[in-house]
Amino acid sequence: MNKFERIHNKLVQDFQKGKRISTLKLVRAKCLECLGYVYTEIELCSDPNCPLFPLRYGVNRTGKKYYKNLKVDLKKNGLEDD
Repeated sequence: MNKFERIHNKLVQDFQKGKRISTLKLVRAKCLECLGYVYTEIELCSDPNCPLFPLRYGVNRTGKKYYKNLKVDLKKNGLEDD
């Protein structure tokens, strides 16, 4: 298990325990999981159709409207608690 896999697992455990995790941290964790926990692959991601693609760097590069809609979607799916 590499460093980024441990970070991902800790975020998931904290979330399951009810701790508040920022949306961008959850996005980053999902990107790492998707790319085999290889940090450098995030920059090389080749799936612009992924809804998380604009947020893969851990910052919102598309404006507040996209971020707000993503938060609503995450809430609906039980992935974020306000």
